[in-house]
Amino acid sequence: MSDAKTLEELFQAGQLLHPAGGDHSIIGFANDLHRMASGSTSDSPTEPCSVLGHIQSPRHLIFLLVDGLGMNFIENMNSDAFIPKHLTGEMRSVFPSTTPTVLTSLATGKWPADHAVMGWHTMLPEIQGVSTIIRFQRCPDGTQLSKLGVTPAQAYPTQSRMPSPKGQRQVMHLVPEEIAGTVYSQYWSGGTMSRGYKSLTGAVNLINKSIGRARVPTFTYLYMPQVDRAAHQYGTTHEKTLSELDQVDKAVQRLAASLPPDARLIITADHGHLDAEPDCQYFLGANDEILSLCVGPPSGDVRMMYVTVEEENIEAFRELVHLTYEENFLVISTNEAEDMKLFGPTPFSQEARRRIGNLMVISTSSAMLDFRAALGEKSDGKKPKLSHHSGLTPDEMRIPLVIV
Repeated sequence: MSDAKTLEELFQAGQLLHPAGGDHSIIGFANDLHRMASGSTSDSPTEPCSVLGHIQSPRHLIFLLVDGLGMNFIENMNSDAFIPKHLTGEMRSVFPSTTPTVLTSLATGKWPADHAVMGWHTMLPEIQGVSTIIRFQRCPDGTQLSKLGVTPAQAYPTQSRMPSPKGQRQVMHLVPEEIAGTVYSQYWSGGTMSRGYKSLTGAVNLINKSIGRARVPTFTYLYMPQVDRAAHQYGTTHEKTLSELDQVDKAVQRLAASLPPDARLIITADHGHLDAEPDCQYFLGANDEILSLCVGPPSGDVRMMYVTVEEENIEAFRELVHLTYEENFLVISTNEAEDMKLFGPTPFSQEARRRIGNLMVISTSSAMLDFRAALGEKSDGKKPKLSHHSGLTPDEMRIPLVIV
């Protein structure tokens, strides 16, 4: 049986989730959010109104993105916690379920096949190498892409639709201090300079002050990476991760309690998290036999790796992956992935196709494949991450929708 057929059977069994297979996708949500923020009813959306279409545009719209907050976290929270108590429903993320790809889908209302931000490690033909795309850097030396002649418009070819000061609303984009003003955060916010915050308490205070002083309608975006960072480091069930989740929940509750009646608070996530047991963690070096069959370096993420393999070596590559990793990974051709609409209902854009190879290696479980060493990245003595995302498992793909 072909790997594509096996993948289809995993979707049918519910072991993996197709990005477009749920009742609501994050793409439909994104387009609803953009229409609500702009106050426009004349947009011709790529996805029908799905989850926010029934809500009238509020005077003050606050959008919170809690990085990594999958439904598996929420389903294990105390039922008296604020976020579970106000859960409206759930949506499905895009594939790969990783922050650069999902955030770009949110900003543009487009599927990855359209916007071409294909993973944490994205191949850029302009530099004939791999970038850490959200950091706007070449991998592994960290050289800024601008120094290599790459513009933000080349790195992120689909324009962001997030509200900017040129619109009808007073706009504020809040992100942690360390990423305020980065190339990607400025792209995401439609050219608006992001404002940094030091703590969640400080962020809530800034939102309250901004809305309290506003004489016109407002749009506020708050990015919260705390749960994601803790889950990566400690795992999804560790007390430190759960403590961060509790602090996020309390901050959201404080914010909701302080908002005026003509405000609407909308919360979701980019993806969930899935722990990887030690025996499911695989590491690829530059001299690994699997990569010796490839042309150029791998890219993508830990549960979805893109490679280019010459036609005469494809079967040998597929067999070696199966022999090495057994049922933990499948090898799918780019054409098969396009036919299965894994990256969206439309064919790959020219730019998206330029950035991926002709094969992809997809995890079927919690197994992860870390190829950073093959790109020349050094671990610097850091412990391997305990939890990951970018795959198609329910823990990674199911994300919440909270409307207050």
